[in-house]
Amino acid sequence: INVCGTLPPLPAALQSNGGGGVTSTAEKRTLPTPWVDTACLRLTFQNLLLETNTEILDLSARLWRALLKQCTLGGGDSSVSSVHGGGCVQDLLPPNVVGAMFRLASTPIGVPLSQQLIYDPRRTTSNNASDTTTFAADSSFSSRYNVDKPMIQQDRGLISRETIMRCRVQAAAALGQLAAAWPASSRAATLGTILVDALQSGWSLQCQLASVVVEEMVMAERTGCLFAREEDEGGAPDSENINSASSILVPGETVFAAPDFVDLLRDTVTAVLAGSRLPTAMAQRGLAYYDLQRSLAHVHANCQVLYTTLSEANVPNTAIPALPPLLPDASSNPPASGNSGDGMFTLATAERICSDGGEFDRLLALLAEQGAGGRRAGARAQQSTVLQERRQRVRASVEYYRQLEQQLGVSTNAALAGALVAIGKLPDKLNTVLRAIMAAIKLEPSELLQTRAAQAVARTAALCYNPREEHSSKRGAADKMVRNLATFVCSDPWTTPVFAQRAQQEEAILMLEMVQREQVMREIQQQQRDQQQQQQQQNGGKGGGGSALNDSSGNNALMAAAATASAQASQRKKRRTKAAADSEQQGSSSSSLLLLAGRDSEIPLVQASALAADEHEKEKAARLIVRGAEGAVTAIAQLFGANVMRQVPKLWECVSGPLAAVYGPPTAAHAPSSDSELSVCDADVLAAADAAFAADGARAQSVIDALRVLLALAPALDRTLRPYLVGTLPWAMSALASRFSAIRHMAARTVAELCLVVREEAMQLFVQSVLPSLGDTTQTHRRQGVAEAIYYIVQRLGSGVLAYVPFLMVPVLGRMSDGDEQTRLVCTNCFAQLLKLVPLEADIPDPDGLTAELVARREHEHKFLAQLMDPTKLEPFRIPVKISASLRKYQQEGVDWLAFLNKYELHGIL
Repeated sequence: INVCGTLPPLPAALQSNGGGGVTSTAEKRTLPTPWVDTACLRLTFQNLLLETNTEILDLSARLWRALLKQCTLGGGDSSVSSVHGGGCVQDLLPPNVVGAMFRLASTPIGVPLSQQLIYDPRRTTSNNASDTTTFAADSSFSSRYNVDKPMIQQDRGLISRETIMRCRVQAAAALGQLAAAWPASSRAATLGTILVDALQSGWSLQCQLASVVVEEMVMAERTGCLFAREEDEGGAPDSENINSASSILVPGETVFAAPDFVDLLRDTVTAVLAGSRLPTAMAQRGLAYYDLQRSLAHVHANCQVLYTTLSEANVPNTAIPALPPLLPDASSNPPASGNSGDGMFTLATAERICSDGGEFDRLLALLAEQGAGGRRAGARAQQSTVLQERRQRVRASVEYYRQLEQQLGVSTNAALAGALVAIGKLPDKLNTVLRAIMAAIKLEPSELLQTRAAQAVARTAALCYNPREEHSSKRGAADKMVRNLATFVCSDPWTTPVFAQRAQQEEAILMLEMVQREQVMREIQQQQRDQQQQQQQQNGGKGGGGSALNDSSGNNALMAAAATASAQASQRKKRRTKAAADSEQQGSSSSSLLLLAGRDSEIPLVQASALAADEHEKEKAARLIVRGAEGAVTAIAQLFGANVMRQVPKLWECVSGPLAAVYGPPTAAHAPSSDSELSVCDADVLAAADAAFAADGARAQSVIDALRVLLALAPALDRTLRPYLVGTLPWAMSALASRFSAIRHMAARTVAELCLVVREEAMQLFVQSVLPSLGDTTQTHRRQGVAEAIYYIVQRLGSGVLAYVPFLMVPVLGRMSDGDEQTRLVCTNCFAQLLKLVPLEADIPDPDGLTAELVARREHEHKFLAQLMDPTKLEPFRIPVKISASLRKYQQEGVDWLAFLNKYELHGIL
């Protein structure tokens, strides 16, 4: 803005007092605001629409809210001090400019943005920044490189759909906040036609963005944070969170500044969500949305190519039916009102052509009859292959159309439902609303839109659990919604093991298989991105800028590589052993060799070739559901805050019910000030739990699912609810001792998450009650459970584990020679990670809450680490027998080292 020269010097009042700024509230209220002008607002809005850098985009959104607040608080109208705003916004952005801003934001994705709607002060010939049509040629401007050009041109080779949609939604949110700042008296006249027409239009994008505008407008009025004064709130409100789940809905009826306007929007949204749309031209085209017109044109082109190929293959032109034409593009040439669309190309036309037994098969049979006696077999086979490829292209384009149609439907209905929920008046029958937002939770590929759907789910729960709805059926619907969310969180079998598939896996560490699979999935995704870039370059397009593998997963990648190498070595060893056994003539020798080979639990080998394409797609769909459900659970926990246990009891029941049924009631969960000591379950309870799991797989799965929901919920709970999490520690840590690998795996991940959230209590219980089991040489599954938990703790806590490194190092070091291969591999990897932290640990104070016994133990282990890292700190060892010689220096150092190893029961070589 400074480069463009739109900002005048600051008012003198701001430069007074030695540059110290305003010294009183009275001065602040009387300051002029000439620097917030039309150009300032329009350029900020356009940056929301064009900025591809996420950080700068977020800063632009903060700037936009600050500018609106300055306008609403700085105007001369006395009404601007109310929660509903007012002031000079309508003077800076006349109605024609607001309309142009919305038209610019709702330009169909893939269509270049209109230069006539883009404001640039360097080329305008008018001094009025509200002029949307007049531009001057500027050679210096045209000679500069425009960094926004790819976004303006909607170059999909450089800008992803997700990036474009993020900018559009941010721009729509800005317009919603502008609508909330608009004077109530003229709000309907200025914005009513724009929003109602967009909601009722046949364009999915227009409907989505209009819904976002409505949602942001009513939420800004509900929360009031956009218009609150600093002196009224005791500090600046957190306006950045105006759209976050922490913006709690105010109980009772909200009094809107323009209630009639809000009612009009609510009725319109309700009607559109129920399936009522104004235009009939979509039915003429056979389209659900005008946005599908380009995709339908692609299908039409592929059908035309197929017919052309058939003609070139000597199929008589009289036998090939004429391909119906497309109706004109709705964005440029709306059909005449009298045109019914009869005889025009639709998706059904393409399906009739390429379906089994359809038009293509009829023409192919005709071709076979004509060419049976004239063409060589090789030529006929080649011709058939080409025709089948053309047919497959048609089918692929039809399938893409169907997927896009579903995606647009999910996104549009979720946006409409979000707007309706934000208004705060739910319909008597919630099916339409719940179906729309839950579909987005399960199917929305855009993370941004799925996050907004998650916020809508939380707000729906707030409205249903309102005390006024205590005896309403809405509470029952909300309970069912919460249970479904808990089920969705457990949808991915690779993040929530299926017990029925893993019941036979006991002495195994599932993490080794998981990290291998995760690495393989990353490699497959990277290969797909590379292939897409190559295809774009071959087609004359530009590369999509695919990102490399995530560097933050480096530790997991190392673990995956180690697990893969160990699995390959195990397989080679197994093959050699089997070959040796086969060569032996005596059965006793064969039996002993096979027994020797079976001592170590085998590490499964995961390879890319073993992952089928359909399995990869199923996994992607499952992870999509999990992402949406976790977002919704987090939004509910943040929205209700400290009241979530009381107002949404069903959510905590999904965690506590199955775990308490197996491991007993929680400890101190409902008594934050309780001094009762935490402890894991005794051996009898653990044995009974394993027996119950073996007899009833459904009970085992319920425990796995409960731990998975706890894993998702723990980081989102309010700090005042941490005693509930502390009460779950004995459950999760007891599950580490289960003989079933699926339960241990889920418990290990949950324990690591609890150590991150309630670190002091969790780590103290882990060190005292769980870590000693790593030295239990009689029960392999217990050592595996502890080792897996340590791995995840080190990964999740990062530098936060520094204070506990002395406790972990010695037990892990001792298991690097474990008889079980998987335990040995995991502990070796953990030791390597912990060893990097030892130099940083020296100056870390004792963690709070440690018992005197643990403090002394930490000092003892700290002393060991110091000697391990620096041999000069080894204690001199006195040889207990008399020798008639003086040891040389290197000999004494060797004896000291051997004595050190012997003292800590370690193995070593000189």
